[in-house]
Amino acid sequence: MALADRKSQDIFNKRTGSDRDAKSIDTSKETEIKSKFDNGEHILDQGMFENLAPALYAVQQVADDIEELRRFVSSEITSITTSQASAITANTAKTSITTSQSNAITANTNKRDARYIFIPVICNFYGEITTESYVPFSDGETESTANSNRRNQFIAPFDGQFHKAIFRSNQSLLERGKGVTLTVKSKRARNNSSTVDDLETETVTTTAAENFMEVTFSSTSSFNKGDRLLMSMSLPSVPRGNKNWFVTVIFKIDQTT
Repeated sequence: MALADRKSQDIFNKRTGSDRDAKSIDTSKETEIKSKFDNGEHILDQGMFENLAPALYAVQQVADDIEELRRFVSSEITSITTSQASAITANTAKTSITTSQSNAITANTNKRDARYIFIPVICNFYGEITTESYVPFSDGETESTANSNRRNQFIAPFDGQFHKAIFRSNQSLLERGKGVTLTVKSKRARNNSSTVDDLETETVTTTAAENFMEVTFSSTSSFNKGDRLLMSMSLPSVPRGNKNWFVTVIFKIDQTT
């Protein structure tokens, strides 16, 4: 920051003639004032000293500060060593960071971005899904094959995307000891439309009872605020029968929308 303008003014000066003003004083008067100061008359006169003491104390502190500034400027600012000057030029005195730290800053891999939140929705149901069926996003215990069923809908409160779906069952989902393919689809009906469009299809191999499975969706499964969202599940013809399905669908929501 640049040096500020001077605030103090001359108490008197030596100007004479046409330049003379209320603050002017001739050389003889200046000499007289200096002589009285050098002789300590302001201190010898006890009454005068009592009146001037606070002001003298304050003036002395200012003088001490000015002297310290003179010392600092002359000894520390204008007299740095050659090695200090080289360090300033090359910036070798900085605290360095590692390559991995630099990469993390660039990629911002360690951030906790408050822009996005993750909303889990419980979609547990009991049923058979040998044909494509929709998980109940609300107030239902059984799945439905109809994409218009009210319990299968979730209205997007913000822009976002399907993030994950996690599954478990307390019954085995194996066929003759082997896993089979569970197909999962994310879908949406855009705002102002009743047409349900497929967004993304993911698959996962089924597991034995009480083991979890999950699928992760990509940005292909994006949606907009107000869209009607659905997710379907289907297994091949085996294993057959109604089962307990414990399902959690996680939405990634953009709060700025």
